[in-house]
Amino acid sequence: MTKRPCRYCKSEVTSPRPEVDFCRDCFYEGRTLNELFSQLIADIQRPAYWMHTGGGCFALEIPLGEHYMWATADQDASAPDDETGPWWLFRYDGSGDDEGKQLAAGLTRWELLYEIDREARR
Repeated sequence: MTKRPCRYCKSEVTSPRPEVDFCRDCFYEGRTLNELFSQLIADIQRPAYWMHTGGGCFALEIPLGEHYMWATADQDASAPDDETGPWWLFRYDGSGDDEGKQLAAGLTRWELLYEIDREARR
């Protein structure tokens, strides 16, 4: 395996797959997903970022003060293949033991943006 630097932080990439150009830490920090979904994140027009939720799962988190929303590709906290979705949207109260409330399922990209804006205005 050839040593190569991570394209984000310049740490060593440890994957044996030559097409992988990012390190494990940057993957779990959501940097690859933040880049892949950068236009969607910009269009949300409020803070939003991908976070590792555990077990290899990720959610797009949108903070709302003491509350927050998660957008995922399904109910199991994964990222969709691209911005078009389908998307599931959940709201959490931020207490740490909240299961969250599903707000919508099977959304398109544009429906997701609308629902995020609508929920943030509540």
